[in-house]
Amino acid sequence: MPQLAHLDRNVQDASGNAVSGASVQVYREGASVNGAHSGTSPLTVTVRHRGRIAAADTVFIGTVSGTTYAVDSVTATTVVLSGFGGTLNLSNNDRIVPSNSLPTLYSDDQAGATKANPLTSSATGRVDAFIEIGVYEILSSGTGFTTTLYEAVSVMSEGPAVVYSSETDSATAVAHIEDTRNDLATTGAKLKSWRN
Repeated sequence: MPQLAHLDRNVQDASGNAVSGASVQVYREGASVNGAHSGTSPLTVTVRHRGRIAAADTVFIGTVSGTTYAVDSVTATTVVLSGFGGTLNLSNNDRIVPSNSLPTLYSDDQAGATKANPLTSSATGRVDAFIEIGVYEILSSGTGFTTTLYEAVSVMSEGPAVVYSSETDSATAVAHIEDTRNDLATTGAKLKSWRN
């Protein structure tokens, strides 16, 4: 099982007051539209980075999760949307969010019972769960405040670093250094070079 990280957010209204009982949905990382786009189905949309959007995904735009579109194909900087009638108009920086294959949320770091989606904010506005290390979209909604999409939220490991040791000048040493580099990369850290 992959190492888990702690998702911990505070839901607030426009005045900065904590919102109790908000519904909080967690989605995989989406993509920001690059420039204005308008057209009929299928529509090729240029994005800055496709995030975790994949072909055959179902997506929604911005905070309107009730209206969805099909993803026909993707490249590093394009997403082809279909399955809609009429003309779709997208503005620069609109967010495209994958709504299928929701990430698994755990009630503790031992992966006991899974938490149902959506999560609910506490009396102090806090919502938390354990989740795989990564970047996510968090959509908060509820009575008395504007629905908010927290875009590209990084969820990092709170666990201790993994330290590898090995003999100098061996194939095992190289393998362990690569393992360390890969582990650090998942948390956004970098491994500096060194010589013996």
